[in-house]
Formats: sequence, structure tokens, C-alpha cells
Amino acid sequence: MSFNPVRRVFERAELYGVADAMTLEGTLTKIGILLGALATGAAASLYLMATQSSLLMPALAVVFPSALIIAVIAVFWPQTTRYTAFVYALFQGFGLAAFTMALESRYPGIAVASLALTGATAMAMLLLYKLEIIRVNDMMRSVIVSATAAIGLTYLVVMVLGFFGLNTASFYESTSISSILFSLFVVAVAAFNLLLDFALIEECVEGRLPRYMEWYAAFTLLVTLIWLYVEIVRLLSKFARRNE
Repeated sequence: MSFNPVRRVFERAELYGVADAMTLEGTLTKIGILLGALATGAAASLYLMATQSSLLMPALAVVFPSALIIAVIAVFWPQTTRYTAFVYALFQGFGLAAFTMALESRYPGIAVASLALTGATAMAMLLLYKLEIIRVNDMMRSVIVSATAAIGLTYLVVMVLGFFGLNTASFYESTSISSILFSLFVVAVAAFNLLLDFALIEECVEGRLPRYMEWYAAFTLLVTLIWLYVEIVRLLSKFARRNE
């Protein structure tokens, strides 16, 4: 038995069969619902900033750890995503709006530019996937997963060093060439993770997995889109600081 939650669902589907299987149309609907929840959370955050700004930081102190806990639950128990994915999208939308507006106040236009670049990147990767210009095979999966794990390890090391009072800003948040190149690399890896998400959706539909996997597939795509957006915002903020 694999520890991969998606593989476990594949195994159960192969063993027992699925009468009510997921569909591409259903998955696209779930993606739309989660994007709507993301936008709703962002709107709530903007409203709170405009009317009750003193409540923003306490709200963020609850939203961020809650979103992390919900994400962990969703990853290891895919059946829960029919409930957890919507809440995760709401919370992430709330936090992302606050994060973006904090930079928007200093660098006007960064929010619109980041949204546009994220959308354009996602559409470009989808086009590359559908036209089979880039094929997702085992080798590509291995490379993308390895690169993603390396980035995650880097984030973890930076965080741990920061806890011990060591300055890591010169690499992670500075406007140095090495920092910008690292951000470009992370954006590229996040974009290529979208290919894995598209392949997951296609494989799940073809494998006739349970209908709740529509929520799980939509959730995994949303997580990648959020990651891509955050990294694009960071990259653009570095360029903006270099031009100050």
C-alpha cells in the first residue's frame, strides 16, 4: 500500500470499482466553485481592511494556521475535500488579499500585474499540455517533484535559520541577482507543477475514480495556483525594489 493518498484512491477504485465516477465537467465545476470561494475570501479581507482594519491582524492569526491544518487534512484524507477545499479557498483568499494589498500600497499595480501573469501562465501551461507540446511522463514527474521538494527544503532551512536569529534575507527576500534567479526558478517549478495537476485530473477521470475526487483534483490545482501567484508577487516586488 502506497503512502500517496491519490495512489490509495486509485488502488481502492481498481479493487472495488466505482459506480458514481468523477467527470471532467464536474471537476471544472468544482474548480470554478473554489475560485469563487477564493475571490469571496479576498473580498471579505478587503472589506475588513476598509471598515475594521484593527481586526485584520487577529483574523490573519487565525486564518493562516487554520488554512495549513485544513490543507494537511485534505492531502491525507481526500474524502474530506468536499468540505475542506471550500473552507481552504476562503481562508487563502482572505490571507492573499491582505498579503497583496500590503505590497500594493507600496508598489501600485503589483496586484493586477500578479493576477494577470498568474492567469496567463496557467493558460499557457494548459495550452502546452493539451497540444502535447510538453508531455507528462515519469521522468518529468520525477524532475518536477524533486525540484519542488528541494524548494520546500530550502524554505524550511530559511525558516529554521530565521528562528535562530540568522539573517537569510540576502538570499530569500533581497533584490540581489541570486535572489531574483531563485524566485524565477521557483515560479518556473510552480508553473510546471500545473502540468502534473492537469495530468492528475485526466488520469483520475480516465480511471473512473470516486466523484469526491473532483474536489480533491480541484483542490490540488488551487494549491498550485496559489503558490504560483505568491511567488509571482514576490518576484515582482523584488523588481520593484530594485527600481526604487
